[in-house]
Amino acid sequence: VAVKEGGDYNASKWYAVGRRSNELAYIMPDQKTLYASDDGTNVVFHKFVADEAGDFSSGTLYAAKLNQTTDGSKGGTFGVEWIDLGSATSEEIEKAAKTLKFHDMFEVAKPEVNFETEPYTAVCPEGFEAVNTGGTGLECLKVKDGMDTVASRLESRRYSAMKGATTELSKFEGVSFDPKRNKLYAAVSSLKNGMEDNQKGGEDDLSYDIGNGNDIKVAYNKCGCIYTMDLDESSSVTSMSPLVCGDPNGGDELNECNIDEIANPDNVAYLDGLDVLLIAEDTSKHENNVLWSYNIDEGTKDRIMMVPKGAEVTSPYLYKLGEYDYIMAVSQHPQEETTDASNSGRAGQIGYIGPLKLTST
Repeated sequence: VAVKEGGDYNASKWYAVGRRSNELAYIMPDQKTLYASDDGTNVVFHKFVADEAGDFSSGTLYAAKLNQTTDGSKGGTFGVEWIDLGSATSEEIEKAAKTLKFHDMFEVAKPEVNFETEPYTAVCPEGFEAVNTGGTGLECLKVKDGMDTVASRLESRRYSAMKGATTELSKFEGVSFDPKRNKLYAAVSSLKNGMEDNQKGGEDDLSYDIGNGNDIKVAYNKCGCIYTMDLDESSSVTSMSPLVCGDPNGGDELNECNIDEIANPDNVAYLDGLDVLLIAEDTSKHENNVLWSYNIDEGTKDRIMMVPKGAEVTSPYLYKLGEYDYIMAVSQHPQEETTDASNSGRAGQIGYIGPLKLTST
């Protein structure tokens, strides 16, 4: 959505960027590189590079391949490679989306599982690829002739899986950029399902890893983590490691996750003027959700806002109005579980901290 002075706006879909359960997209300073998060089960980390700066109607889509370099007991450390999914324009994808159905793009075969050797493997007929993404389970797919470009944008998760990308991330949500350190930050709401090693919630379960590369093998953490990512000179992510994680072992009768640590981070926002990272919670594992201010250099954090029971914190951001800055955030569906007279139903509430007069650090 492009908003003009006076309130007029233009809205358009960026079909060329691909399809997923978009939680947040972040456009890098080069105005060409876009990182897209994906709020779902067994999902993919995508990067899009536009053909022209500021115009995201055409360009090349990439999917991340993660290569784990640690044992995963504390969230894992990963090298990141990018798989080219091809170029496309929004015009051609929009046209195709109006008429094509799933079976116009893919052939489907019945999958089998080989239980004779470990690790167990998916078995597909010749010419078909095993995929397991988006919470749909094991599938055997083959792209029909001439349908690669359309499939890469309308079924971006499945197509990424067929090309060898990692499709095991769980609720990969908010993304933000830190220009001071040249890093990205991303919220992973909980480390579970495909991110585990053939487990679900710490118990043996093949359903999320069979049919994919099982690239991610980290310990179950229902409270989630914020990951930090290194960037090269072309604004491409090269590695990924935990910055701060929630504590699933320090809870109490009202809070499944330790109240002095984060729980199920949903959105993040780096504030250049303050040199801190805002972390917004969307959790049932804290009785009251919190907006945290995380000091990156010191590794410390402070609560700067708490919302009523039943609400999540959304839309953290720093806005500049004139000479002053304002930290904005939203309490979404507050007090929906209460029945007293103060209940505001599911109506959201917008708040701010400010005015603040900041200097760039």
